[in-house]
Amino acid sequence: MRAAPLIQRLAVLGLCCLLCSVAQAQEPVLRVCVDAVAYPPYTTPQHDGWAQKLAERSALKLGLQLRFYSAPINRCRAMLQAGQIDALNGVAYVAQNRKLLQFPWAGEAEVPARAIAVVSFGVYRKRGTVAGWNGQAFEHLTTPVLVNSGLVAVTDRLQQMRVAYDDGARDTESNLRKLHIGRAEVAVLLDLAAQEQIHAQGLSAEVERMAQPYARQNMYFAFSSAYYAQHRQLAEQFWFALDAEMAQADFRREILDLP
Repeated sequence: MRAAPLIQRLAVLGLCCLLCSVAQAQEPVLRVCVDAVAYPPYTTPQHDGWAQKLAERSALKLGLQLRFYSAPINRCRAMLQAGQIDALNGVAYVAQNRKLLQFPWAGEAEVPARAIAVVSFGVYRKRGTVAGWNGQAFEHLTTPVLVNSGLVAVTDRLQQMRVAYDDGARDTESNLRKLHIGRAEVAVLLDLAAQEQIHAQGLSAEVERMAQPYARQNMYFAFSSAYYAQHRQLAEQFWFALDAEMAQADFRREILDLP
């Protein structure tokens, strides 16, 4: 006789679990890829960068499941083309990305106000090296410029200037090491990552940043063109949710380096 209430409770519990599973299965899933190389504080392979948290907060508002993948950025692009992921988090509006991605505006004119971050890149060299950068062009350069693999925000401009570059190394740490041992004269690196690695490796007396910045680059959350064509309304809602989150002062000023 006592077994009946227990069986009833188990049945109710089982039904609740089933309903929860069904509800989760019905929630739209957004698959997002980020570079396996950490670019703190914006993105990390552990998915705890501020740009990733910004996306998570926006997805929560829309009832979306956000599923992050970490891979070398070139593989992220290949996964995007194969339909294995839906979006990239933190990409520049440059030629190579425009071929694959839909950015949060219509037409060709960039809308910086919808950037999720503005990052700065600097030109770094071993102290005593003659090669330099005057803000517009490289001077006395005899070796390829070092760049992190897949960093089209940098290589797009180098290609326009017809400057040879070496993007064989995946991360800032490796390129700074190449500079230190004289494998190249200069490297173009994300300033935040470069400064962190220079300090970590004790290279402050060996490596210097040129006075003129290489570029300040707007970074965006962008959908694959195929995903956007199929889910345009959802993509637009997600971008509006991002805008709302970006309006908060903590993200705009303290975290994402925006005015």
